[in-house]
Amino acid sequence: MMRVIIRKFLVFQVLIMAVCCFAVKAGDNRPLSGNSSAIGLNINQLLTNQGEQIQQGTTWEFINVETDLTDTQHYRFQQFIDGVLVENAIVIVHEKPSANLEISGFPAKGLFMKPASMPENYNSISQQNRFKELILRTNPEFRNHSQEIVIDSLFVLWSRTDDQSAYKLKYRIIFSFHNDLHQHQATVDYSTNQLENVFEKSCFADVAGTAQTVYHGNKSIPTWSDGVQFTLKKYHQRKRN
Repeated sequence: MMRVIIRKFLVFQVLIMAVCCFAVKAGDNRPLSGNSSAIGLNINQLLTNQGEQIQQGTTWEFINVETDLTDTQHYRFQQFIDGVLVENAIVIVHEKPSANLEISGFPAKGLFMKPASMPENYNSISQQNRFKELILRTNPEFRNHSQEIVIDSLFVLWSRTDDQSAYKLKYRIIFSFHNDLHQHQATVDYSTNQLENVFEKSCFADVAGTAQTVYHGNKSIPTWSDGVQFTLKKYHQRKRN
């Protein structure tokens, strides 16, 4: 008799636990943490609700997600047009604990000056060699360098024209010299193959500073020391594989 009572009690406990778990899950409408696909499906609708027009050919690629001190999750997405990354076109979807979604950022829109054919197989050895020659030919200070130039990264992206009126396809080349810590960035017009600019993008963080962030409180962040000035510096370009 005692065994029968114990079995019934255990079964009853299991049933209660199952009902409680179902009630919790049924009442929780938040997407699972890190569920970028589910969040990404809401981007166009959120932008439309704000009166934004979605550029034709737009797709969104998940970058990362962070959770702040208020338990709000911030999903970052990069915009692509016709499969090509758009420079500085990142939106952030903010998922609050209440499951409400908000969006911020600057999606690209306007005139995209498309060439006759979109780039294919542009990161070849022969193409890299052409860019090396172009960089050396147009920058005398590099021609006297004792080491060989090395292409660290080469990709195509949409970038605004100088007058900000349109987007053009451009090559972005990150290069350095063999056994040299300094890294450089070059931009080449995709249609004309003209070198637009070259600058050094190396950043040597030598001083630890404290910065007050919007979502993560006070953080220790490396800084660049310029005499008596200490400034935060961030140089990066995301590459699509």
